Amino acid sequence: MRALTSIKIENFKSFTNESVSFDNVACFVGANESGKSNLLDAIYHLSSKKQMSPFTPDDLRIGAPNYPTGELKITYTLQLDELIVKDALEYFPKIKGKSLSLTKKGKPNESPVWECSSDIPQSLLPDI
Repeated sequence: MRALTSIKIENFKSFTNESVSFDNVACFVGANESGKSNLLDAIYHLSSKKQMSPFTPDDLRIGAPNYPTGELKITYTLQLDELIVKDALEYFPKIKGKSLSLTKKGKPNESPVWECSSDIPQSLLPDI
């Protein structure tokens, strides 16, 4: 069972514009200085400890457009299953297996903005 199915990283540390997909088991293997720790740092921004924390100047990739004030962006794609939406599945079982994308974007030392998109048809969701 996997919750995080992919991540797209833009202008974050050593990443220019990269996407990584995950299977049920993920191993990060590579030479020193190849970006393994930077990938884990990007994933860490989804954690409750980092969600609302601004990106730091060290997070912005050197050479990014408008460096040192450019924008960073990390998009997480999650598969909706019991691991992350157990209670919601009880009421809306048809959303199981659908995906949800969350994007954290912002400039260094500024409050980040979160955006959300999904492949869930409106007909499967209640009126809000």
